Amino acid sequence: MQTDDIRLAPASLTIFDVRQLEDTLQTSLSNNQHLIIDLQQLAELDAAGMQWLMSLAQRGLIREQRLQLLEPNAFCLEQLSLMGLTELIGGENDRSN
Repeated sequence: MQTDDIRLAPASLTIFDVRQLEDTLQTSLSNNQHLIIDLQQLAELDAAGMQWLMSLAQRGLIREQRLQLLEPNAFCLEQLSLMGLTELIGGENDRSN
């Protein structure tokens, strides 16, 4: 992880959380930063959370930013696999673009 990366470790990614997280990112994420979301402690994930992750990945491609998902638990891994987002899972030192 580089020092200018933005790192989030949400406990849930639901319709109730996405708006606040999006507002936080809009004010703090610049074009040269990468976003790292640690999913190890994630307890809730709904369709809005999955859509938000997909949106972040698509926007990152446009802005040449990188979205990296770390340490998903078994539930998250299953959901990410169903949505085709497993390529976003990486380790702490995985910085290849």
